[in-house]
Amino acid sequence: MRSVLLLLAVGLLAGCSLWGPGDGGDAPQAPVPLPYNAAAPLYGDVGAFGTLLPTAAGCPTEEERRADLLIQLHTEMMVTRLTCGADDTADMAYAVFTDRHQTRLREAQTTLEELLANHAPGNPARLFDSYRTLVANDESQTVIADGVARYCRAQGRLLNVAGAFTKADLRVFLGHALTAYGARYPGCRVHTAAAGAG
Repeated sequence: MRSVLLLLAVGLLAGCSLWGPGDGGDAPQAPVPLPYNAAAPLYGDVGAFGTLLPTAAGCPTEEERRADLLIQLHTEMMVTRLTCGADDTADMAYAVFTDRHQTRLREAQTTLEELLANHAPGNPARLFDSYRTLVANDESQTVIADGVARYCRAQGRLLNVAGAFTKADLRVFLGHALTAYGARYPGCRVHTAAAGAG
């Protein structure tokens, strides 16, 4: 996965907002993320993005891809917190994100449980737990490959950015992530190309 989802959040640091006057309500309090910049310093290879969803599932629906992107982001944040959380800042960013977005996280889990249960035997909750463990292990391989110091230099500040996401920020972020990575899901390249041709 190469930590690309937290890097997508780096657009928040650029100070750009997609919200205009009059959006109100749950509009983002911080600038919202822009599409990932491949020239960003650490993980420039966007092509490394991947999903560990079963390939037999074909192209997941948009809802399933959004759910997967959210769970991947949350799992990256968890691994970053456990790897780099030498102080309370990382714990707080992760805790605030988890609390603020708990309903969305539960919905994403339910969506993925249903998807996984359609393609493998077993208890849906256990299938999801196994999937999330695979995602966490994949992210841990990035830590090993890059080294803790280098990984934490990049991911630590991004954890704090994502930790500050309002509900509106998260909606916009997932929209950007879907645009950037949605066609990289197995089976979606052909489906997306065919849809664009019609």
